[in-house]
Amino acid sequence: MDESHGDSSVLSDGGAEKRAKRRPLLWREETGSRREYAIVLTAGALGAALVLLAAGRPWAHAVVVGTLGQVRISPTARSVAPAVSGLGLFALASIVAVVATRRVGRLIVGSLCVLAGLGILAGVGRTALNPEGAVHDAAVTAAGLTSPTVDEVTVTAWPFVAAAGALLILLAGLACVLRGRSWPVMSGRYERSANVGTSTSSRRMQQQPQPGTSPASTERNRSASQHDDRIPEGGTGGQRQMWDALDRGEDPTD
Repeated sequence: MDESHGDSSVLSDGGAEKRAKRRPLLWREETGSRREYAIVLTAGALGAALVLLAAGRPWAHAVVVGTLGQVRISPTARSVAPAVSGLGLFALASIVAVVATRRVGRLIVGSLCVLAGLGILAGVGRTALNPEGAVHDAAVTAAGLTSPTVDEVTVTAWPFVAAAGALLILLAGLACVLRGRSWPVMSGRYERSANVGTSTSSRRMQQQPQPGTSPASTERNRSASQHDDRIPEGGTGGQRQMWDALDRGEDPTD
């Protein structure tokens, strides 16, 4: 009993392997493109979320000397790098637009994502390389002077979080440009009604020759059905007799 059970399990495993080998290559490619499509969209949406999260957090700390003495400020990205927040929203909208576009549209949307990612990286680089200049506007507002003295400027970790999100957006945009044409698209279900398809298929079935019938009788039946379609419902019996005579090869005018 155990040997027979083992043989059957081996046979079933072999059958499964054969079915896996016979599986169409097109099905595998479609599954891979769907997985790639989901990964890219998730990465792009995550990158946009990171940028929007970091945009509302302090990007730098500084001490400003003004008319009221020393004031400690912690400006966010909205004052240090104003374009970052808007570019994050734009990137998120572009990622969502990938779902509703195809081919050329995805090429355009992917290019916009790339530009948004580059813009966010530029804002982060400006803050990291020149923090004093980045906090200047916030220092002017806090001190009430056009040229305030800014000391002890430090950059927080949030600009680098935004940079990580920008990289995800950039990679998602590049993937959309290079691979977007092979990804799945939204199906437009604007097809003919089922009744039309059913009537067409039934008519084709009627026109196919049945077993045991001669070609001549099949042709007569087909021509008769065509003539019946042409005759209006309110047609007279004389018209039908004329068509029947024509089908028999007789001249109805004699």
